[in-house]
Amino acid sequence: MIYSPARYSGVIPQGLHAHLRYLADALPHKASIEISCAGCVIPCQKEHYKTKRSAVSFRFRVSSLGRANLDHLHKQFSKEAYDTRIRRSPKLKLMSQFSLVLPITDTFPIEGTSVFRKICDETGIDWPPDIEIGYAINQTNQELPGELIFDDPFWKAGRSLGKRLNRMVRTIVGS
Repeated sequence: MIYSPARYSGVIPQGLHAHLRYLADALPHKASIEISCAGCVIPCQKEHYKTKRSAVSFRFRVSSLGRANLDHLHKQFSKEAYDTRIRRSPKLKLMSQFSLVLPITDTFPIEGTSVFRKICDETGIDWPPDIEIGYAINQTNQELPGELIFDDPFWKAGRSLGKRLNRMVRTIVGS
């Protein structure tokens, strides 16, 4: 589930190209979006560097893919000479997430779409899947493909209130 306040639903692979190009060209440094593809949410963050080419980092997490799929994807991307960075869990030193860093070039949207195609192949979901893309409120663009949906503020307030009440009840009962 995407927790960004604004999201585009019903995006097709050609629309994914447009969203990745928008991320690469128009969004500022450290801007991030969430892409939900094949049932897993992948945060993407744009990074600018002074001495090398700007890049976009795709973060694959155990909670989205599962440990077996995460390990297999990491091995597959490492074989293909992608730049990957691993984070391990503190106690057991198991891989908790890895980042795939793609430089921003003319072919970036095509490479980004092929990454999502590999995820679908790994999880056994037919291509093209249902794709949703989440943005911050001030980063949306009406010209991007897909249906733009904004979160209901009352739903968010109710969810927040429910979490606080749950925490309060656990504190009282646990004491």
